Amino acid sequence: MNVLSSSLTVVLRIFIPVFWFVFFGSLCLFSWFTDDQDLPLRDPFIFRVQLTVFFFVGLSLILVFLLPLKRIEIDGTSLYITNYFKTIKIPLQSVVKISEKKFISRSWITLHLDFNSTFGKNIKMVCNADQLKLLKEEIRRTLET
Repeated sequence: MNVLSSSLTVVLRIFIPVFWFVFFGSLCLFSWFTDDQDLPLRDPFIFRVQLTVFFFVGLSLILVFLLPLKRIEIDGTSLYITNYFKTIKIPLQSVVKISEKKFISRSWITLHLDFNSTFGKNIKMVCNADQLKLLKEEIRRTLET
């Protein structure tokens, strides 16, 4: 079994959201429950609001871009897709289309399925060029047989 998704996926999917929520969430709560004299700047209310907005903007970016990422492994006939808590098996014939976007020397891939799986019709992952080439070859080989 070959792992298609990058090892960066676990960092993007687990570590960054946990760090963001714990560190900036605690900082945000601390700013709202502490005395006004202990906060930086002249207007503590503005600081609190800016910090809260910063926290929620970051949280929404994580929800939109990082949490949909999945770890994908492949064998000869199937894809094994996991969100690190649940794993599903999908036949290679179910992949209708592969969309690719390049960002910082990595490919952000969306696999479009012909049915609605547990994780939806579109499965997102991060991989490098070699892993993407392997995926395309396996899908092509499966469709030929």
